[in-house]
Amino acid sequence: MVPRFQPALGNGRGIDYVGGMKHEAISVEHRDREPLVTLVAKARADYAADLGVDHAVVSEWLKTIGQADYRPFEDWLAAWDG
Repeated sequence: MVPRFQPALGNGRGIDYVGGMKHEAISVEHRDREPLVTLVAKARADYAADLGVDHAVVSEWLKTIGQADYRPFEDWLAAWDG
């Protein structure tokens, strides 16, 4: 059941928390992103400097888990050639 909010003023019908809110879907495909080759180059430098790595790069690596070409992240990152 969706919680209801009863406003102090207004028509008294209440506003559905979920149904009454407008949300814009966020999708990685619709965001302006750098090409993966650029992100991997940056990830190599960031990883070497002990900084965080972009989630798009990690996502690509995660796709290799369970595959014949799986490697630990550090090895995969060093060998990635697009």
